[in-house]
Amino acid sequence: MDFVFPTTPVGNMGFGDQLVEGILGTDAVLQVLREILQSFRWEEDALGRAKQHFVTAHSGLCKNLEKISCETFIQAMNGDDQRFCAVTPSDVANVNLDEAMTAVMSQLTPGNLEISMCGEFDTKATLESIRQLIGTIPADTNTQWGPTQSGPNGASPRLVAPLPGRRMDFELPDSDPRAVSYVGGAAPNRWGINADGSDISEQVIRLDGKASKVDVQRRRHPLFAHCALSLLSEIINRRLFSNVREKRQLTYDANFQFTTDYESTNGGYYYTTVTASKENAEAARDACIESLDALSGAQRITHDNVDSARRVVINRHEGEMRTCRYVATILSGLQGEAIKKKGPLSLTDFNAMCVAITVRDMQCLCDALAFGGGESSAYFSLVAKTVQPEGQEAAGEDEGGERLVRAPVGGSRGGPLLG
Repeated sequence: MDFVFPTTPVGNMGFGDQLVEGILGTDAVLQVLREILQSFRWEEDALGRAKQHFVTAHSGLCKNLEKISCETFIQAMNGDDQRFCAVTPSDVANVNLDEAMTAVMSQLTPGNLEISMCGEFDTKATLESIRQLIGTIPADTNTQWGPTQSGPNGASPRLVAPLPGRRMDFELPDSDPRAVSYVGGAAPNRWGINADGSDISEQVIRLDGKASKVDVQRRRHPLFAHCALSLLSEIINRRLFSNVREKRQLTYDANFQFTTDYESTNGGYYYTTVTASKENAEAARDACIESLDALSGAQRITHDNVDSARRVVINRHEGEMRTCRYVATILSGLQGEAIKKKGPLSLTDFNAMCVAITVRDMQCLCDALAFGGGESSAYFSLVAKTVQPEGQEAAGEDEGGERLVRAPVGGSRGGPLLG
């Protein structure tokens, strides 16, 4: 749960000398949190409104080429695991009030609670408020709803990309001609843990036969994988821009990213997103595959690549550290056993680790990720295009092949003015 609130008094009453200050915003939010944990009211009509929200969101998803094609792409890579797919109307229709209460309240136990706060507030007074409002909640609160399970049979959830990859096509009825291509595959999560539970840092150590004790120590630092993956993402984005956009002029937008949303989930994905014309969509996809293959082939990462990426990643981190939301996100989960590598070093050693990472580290990381291994069949790829809806006539073309635009009808709204 995320709360954004003022730390100044709220609910003030009166004016001037008769002003009576209300409680602090911090205390107000803690009271709300206490009520959610202890006295939350579940109502049938509220559940109905929540269901309608999901139905509306899914309707918008199905009408957006980029969103629905990305959903289809991710669904294929995770073997149709519904836990990582969008919620469909049929999913929410089958949920009743008792099931919703059990699923949510079983997780809202004091033992699962961790509070991370960032902002300008009186630390001593806030700690005392937390003790009085949250610390006095009985330890057995909500235990009647049953134990919390992290996955099927209590197993840790994980993302799995079945191999080999495959090429897919997707069509969406839409009168606006456009296309988008995706290329992706299996990767570790933010902290370097693969789907099978292995550590990408240990793979990097094994692949480097000349690693010194200092190299091994650096690569076993809890932040190594997170920082190395951040640098690699920036390097690949630059290469995609250079190869797909500037050199081949196939697109105006190409983006690479690792999935980092599920910190406690084993495994993740990497994928490129390329927006292109319908005629260039396949060529743009192939250019992305070529750029990824080159990382472990003819165009390995260089010192200049790492130095440039390092400056961007560090500057971005320092800029975001000025925001309360980013700091609170970093603090979240520091005490949780599910995220074993996340700790105070995540906040203090980020810049130092980015500076310490070497070119050899990045080259071995690319080898460990095995971007295709030189075979395009190892990738998952999807080319999504819009198609003309049935019953709609496409704009015609004249003899020279130019598109014809129908002139507005005189006298209609928006038509020409009559003298």
